[in-house]
Amino acid sequence: MAAIRAGLLNQGLGQFHGLNYYKNSNFQGRHPSEDGGFESQSESDSDDSSVGSRLVQRQSQNYAENIASIEKRRVLITKKHQFIEKTEKNLKILDTFIVLIGIAGTIAANIESEMYYRNNSEDNDYSAGIRALVTLTTIILLVMIAIHAMLDYKIFKEKREAPEEDVPDFIFSNNFWIMIIELVLNAVHCPPGVHKVFVSEQLGGTLTVSINEVCAAIMLLRVYLLVKLFRYYTKWTSIHSKKTCETYGAQANWLFSIKSILKVQPFYILIPLILISITIFSISVRIFERHFALSSSSQDYSYIWNSAWLVMLTMTTVGYGDFFPRTHIGRFITVLACIWGIFIISMMIVTLSNFILFTNEEDRSFEYMKKVKALKASRRYAKLYIKKQLERYLYYRKYKLDTDVNLVMEEMNLLIKFYFKKFKENRDEAKFSDISAAEMLTVLNERINMQVYSIRKHLNQALKINENLNVAVSSQNKIKENLDSSIKHLQDLRRITNFIS
Repeated sequence: MAAIRAGLLNQGLGQFHGLNYYKNSNFQGRHPSEDGGFESQSESDSDDSSVGSRLVQRQSQNYAENIASIEKRRVLITKKHQFIEKTEKNLKILDTFIVLIGIAGTIAANIESEMYYRNNSEDNDYSAGIRALVTLTTIILLVMIAIHAMLDYKIFKEKREAPEEDVPDFIFSNNFWIMIIELVLNAVHCPPGVHKVFVSEQLGGTLTVSINEVCAAIMLLRVYLLVKLFRYYTKWTSIHSKKTCETYGAQANWLFSIKSILKVQPFYILIPLILISITIFSISVRIFERHFALSSSSQDYSYIWNSAWLVMLTMTTVGYGDFFPRTHIGRFITVLACIWGIFIISMMIVTLSNFILFTNEEDRSFEYMKKVKALKASRRYAKLYIKKQLERYLYYRKYKLDTDVNLVMEEMNLLIKFYFKKFKENRDEAKFSDISAAEMLTVLNERINMQVYSIRKHLNQALKINENLNVAVSSQNKIKENLDSSIKHLQDLRRITNFIS
């Protein structure tokens, strides 16, 4: 209906422009010629009507072109959103398989490394089969990482509202370099048929480690792939969350999801992070220390719990000294574990301090309960004070001639003073409000800010409405002028017609 009304309005404006053209044209044919003829009058009328009809057709054509362009843009935006939504669903499935395949390859490589160690550094058919499986999963993983980078680049290209020539090519984009780093990191593995042993003399001993053990330790870094799941499997990256973040100029990515969980449910991240960190560091230390410490009975790292004990003591900066690394690589890994442990401990301290803090509602409830408790205590001590005063008065009247009356009276006076002191303390505590002055000022400041924001918002809306009304008034004035002009032309035509008739 709005489109129909707009079309009729444009058509009426076209007719008014045609009448204006009729008014401003030469009027020689509208008056009788010297010989009394009116032949040129009919020719001028037909020319004016044809010009008016052409103007109306031109206005209608422009309106139709505008409607077509708007509809085309709407269709393009719809297709764009559908493409982004479909691509993100494909990325969700792809990243899930990337995580599963990457972690599965890491577990298989470490199992093969353990089998190699148990078989006294000798290969067998099972070891070769596991290596082939690791190679296959690594190839699939690398292909998936490349596909992920290209799909992510397409989403970036569609979301960026800029001319196509301003968008960098895939090779020059951040997605390409992130893909290269991921490919290099995830390509590390020991293929079947590769046998290499590294021997190093260091710190009074000989370190002997094979290439498959080194690759298995490096493959533990694939645990970073778990971060990809935070982009899809949390409520902080849902469709509603993404729209909310876009409204406030933020991005609902994996980093925003982790920050949100740390704010609301920090233990859901800290506990798995601690367990995964201990597992990775303990396996890495064990790989490089178990061959070097074979001669030392006190440093037996063939038992994984010993390396886990070392890592836990290092991460918590305790360091009993019963287990310690003896190789350069083991010491380097232990230093990394110490730094990472300090980071986790600081996060735990912040989390626990925030955990025991009261919310505003809890703080008000606690203060109110304290006030009620103090009020009840003040009443109880007031009763005891009055009761003890009466007992003192009655006892003095009854035993005032007794020799021990002074001792009893002093004891009663001490109790009376104690009750009165407790009554005053609880009464003063009960006088305090259940909300502090600083908190009350904060609440009032927040309310004032909200009211100012609401007033500013309504003021901006009023200004926009005023601008729209001014535009509408100016448009109505133009329409009124055109109508007046048209009425005047019609009156002129009527006079001419009456004159002719």
